[in-house]
Amino acid sequence: MKKNKELLENCHKEKIEKEALLAKEQGNQTSGQEYRKVNKQLSVENRYLRKMLKTYLYPAIANEILQEERLLSGVDTQVTKAAMEDFAEEGLPPSFPQAVREDRKINREEGLLAQMWAQVDEKP
Repeated sequence: MKKNKELLENCHKEKIEKEALLAKEQGNQTSGQEYRKVNKQLSVENRYLRKMLKTYLYPAIANEILQEERLLSGVDTQVTKAAMEDFAEEGLPPSFPQAVREDRKINREEGLLAQMWAQVDEKP
């Protein structure tokens, strides 16, 4: 009877420990999903910002902005009006979702293409 009681106590302790480990694992899975979501969002934002830097930010624009802010004087800048309007627009800038809409569309297209290729590669 004593041995049986000890075994029941051990079994109960093991159950409690198992439940704690399962709860911890569930929390880790949720954290992992959140990290993947944030990572994807940051990747899209990073791609957008890199594109904007490559497209618009070059020394002439930087010098023009500094000259307008009166932080730099006597600089010969040759910035097109269109580039200056695109980079240093007045008013509210476009929202982030609006600005990366094209990137998301490309990612969706790439995903669809990958699915199509996967289906073609499958053997019936």
